[in-house]
Amino acid sequence: IKKIASAKGEEQAASGVDIALNYDIRKNITATGKDIKEIIKYVSLVTTEKNIEKANSITNVLTDEDAIKKGLSYGIAKIIKSAKEEAAATYAAEAAIDINLLELLTKEEVLKLVNTISQAKKEYQAYYAHRVAIDYDVLKSGHVLELVDIISNAKDEYNAKYSYRLARNEALLQTNELLDFVKQASMVAKGERISLTPDQIEAIIAKSNTAEDESYREYYHNHNYSDLYSIFDVKDNFWKLFKLNPDEAIQLLNETIKDPQEDINANTKVRVKRR
Repeated sequence: IKKIASAKGEEQAASGVDIALNYDIRKNITATGKDIKEIIKYVSLVTTEKNIEKANSITNVLTDEDAIKKGLSYGIAKIIKSAKEEAAATYAAEAAIDINLLELLTKEEVLKLVNTISQAKKEYQAYYAHRVAIDYDVLKSGHVLELVDIISNAKDEYNAKYSYRLARNEALLQTNELLDFVKQASMVAKGERISLTPDQIEAIIAKSNTAEDESYREYYHNHNYSDLYSIFDVKDNFWKLFKLNPDEAIQLLNETIKDPQEDINANTKVRVKRR
């Protein structure tokens, strides 16, 4: 009652009451052999929080049935409270109560992931890290902790968004190069894309063509091919293309090289479209 009476705001006080009377929280405390007075710590996390948005995020975590069942609600709520930025607290809390995340990760992994998002300094870092964290395919890949860490430290909003696109690409998720690509994406110059050759694209596609059904294989091949060409800057050797089709090669050269003074040599590469 003292904690609720001294709450930092009316909403915090109301949330404190809800937490104090929450059946699932009380049941979990007694089921783990602790005194019911432990609930004071839960109430205090909310009533002592000045920021109303953070207080709401803490309440959502503390009262989430799945987080309570996993024995993580209090630990996650403490992390949310320590977040320096309101947006980071919000997105960390949203990730923390995602059912797929709670089911597929261990307790230690959940806490580490939530802490990483909560420490993001910019809203875009927290937002895209959160989006990756709740992506089912990413969670299944086994790389979610590393990906969240990279994106939560992305250089700017362009890099965070670009990294996110690569991180959830179904073809890249099946390669060993995924983390390296996403790390590069988090640091490239604004508006730039990672440069690959058509052969490198083909190698990625080959690794992702695992469907048993032929029609599905063809579908995923075409889908992944188009997607990879849209997220990478695909370039090929100009002279190699010139031997195959001079007119097309010259057109691609004009589209790629904007500086008329640029030297055309044996290593000149031009941007190519999907074949």
